[in-house]
Amino acid sequence: MQERFGLWITKCYTERTKNGRTCTMIAACEEHIELALDVAVDEWETAPIVEQAKEPRTCQFCEEKAVYTLTK
Repeated sequence: MQERFGLWITKCYTERTKNGRTCTMIAACEEHIELALDVAVDEWETAPIVEQAKEPRTCQFCEEKAVYTLTK
């Protein structure tokens, strides 16, 4: 499982840095909020703002309905 998420983080980071742009939001379900927090802190080097998802989104880790959004 750790290897699967490690590969996802690498893929996610690569996709987010295309064209010199970085991601400023991560959507996560209840199950993956801790992983999303780890990714956000690693990428942004600061604590993210965590809010309830206001719009329908899917979790970036499992494609379930996102409960939270993390922003820079």
